[in-house]
Amino acid sequence: MQLRSGKIVMARQSTSGIDRLPSVSNRRKARSTTNVSKLKQERKDRLKRQLERTEPETSPNSRSHCSRIIKRRRAVCLQGHRRPASKVTQHILPSQPFKTNYTFLEAKDKISPAGYTIKPENNTPKDTRSKFTPEDLINMGFEPIEWDGKTDKPIAMEDGRIFIVLLHAPDSKKYLNNAEKCFQQIRELALRAPYDGPHRRGDYPSLNMGILHGGGTKKPVLLAHGTSDLFKLEKAILESPEIMKHAGHPSAGLDLWMPELGVLFRKTVRSIIENSDDILEPNFYNSSFPACTVNFGPQVVTDKHCDNQNYATAVCSVQSFGNYNYKKGGHLIFWSLGIFIEFPPNTAVIFPSALLTHSNVPIQKGEERVSLVQYAPTELFRYVDNGFMTDKEWNTKHTDNEIRVRNEERIANHVREGMARFMTKEDLLAYRTD
Repeated sequence: MQLRSGKIVMARQSTSGIDRLPSVSNRRKARSTTNVSKLKQERKDRLKRQLERTEPETSPNSRSHCSRIIKRRRAVCLQGHRRPASKVTQHILPSQPFKTNYTFLEAKDKISPAGYTIKPENNTPKDTRSKFTPEDLINMGFEPIEWDGKTDKPIAMEDGRIFIVLLHAPDSKKYLNNAEKCFQQIRELALRAPYDGPHRRGDYPSLNMGILHGGGTKKPVLLAHGTSDLFKLEKAILESPEIMKHAGHPSAGLDLWMPELGVLFRKTVRSIIENSDDILEPNFYNSSFPACTVNFGPQVVTDKHCDNQNYATAVCSVQSFGNYNYKKGGHLIFWSLGIFIEFPPNTAVIFPSALLTHSNVPIQKGEERVSLVQYAPTELFRYVDNGFMTDKEWNTKHTDNEIRVRNEERIANHVREGMARFMTKEDLLAYRTD
């Protein structure tokens, strides 16, 4: 490893397991490569770029300094964000979870028997474009939750299990400057973003990226963009140091407040990558989420919806950027909970977006708001649980009795095990990962 022009350059090395971890790549080239040795080398090369992508603010000419940076990034890539006792004491111990009336039985009624998706009848109707102000919601009986974004704020089910967390924006000039750069980059890239009119989540351009499965695919694939312009747009997003730094913020919150889900995400994604003949890669080395969407604005305000293709007993993250007045607009509405929450710029929220129907309060005229959403497609988990095959493939290889037993086990245990990953404050204080 050596330092060239202030950038970290890794010497060629052989690593088992880490060879399979990915980074941003030329996906066209990856798809056209058929030689196995070239594919393996491409994985190594892209891992280097993934680890090198964010340059340190200061880069002293020190081999040991560069080595420590790469070591830390490898640890995050493989093991997630550290959960030291100091963070537990700083964020979890003083917190007072806001308790809702949401129950396990209410969640169970909405989830399909197998435990992966919500039932079709729970999908949000399409005619949901009515916008509501904070005053409208209060008159409708909704409870407002004030939040200034300076501390983490957990929200719990009736039994105390935390299933929503509002993640604070660190009070540092460096973080806020980076957030402003992130916002400006997304707005500049919006000029190149495709816009096909309103969609089920709102009226703004967006771009999906990452590892997906479903819709006719036989195995997990990287979402392919059909034009070179979209490919360049995706590459600009994934190679932005500012966007990548912020993309790791929700995963750090996930590892702190919902550590079992963080472990599940990394284990699932890593096993898919290791058992795939294709070149697969997460979007960001510091994020546990396999897929993401950038919503370009200029006014990202979602309509009432639930994300029925996300894993039912997992969470997604939403990060908000912009120059809007969060006291007057941008609130996150949870319709089944009867609450709406202030959502300041530069903060994030993690919540089960398949279970909870949600939307936003409109922002004011002349204001701007963009968002970065990260999520976990449900079919990835079903694929891994089936031994890296679809339900159809699994059924053809097993007897009717084996299929019946497997389905009964899923119905009996899957929802319960999934909901158990949401922990109470007391469980989180006792939980140890390091």
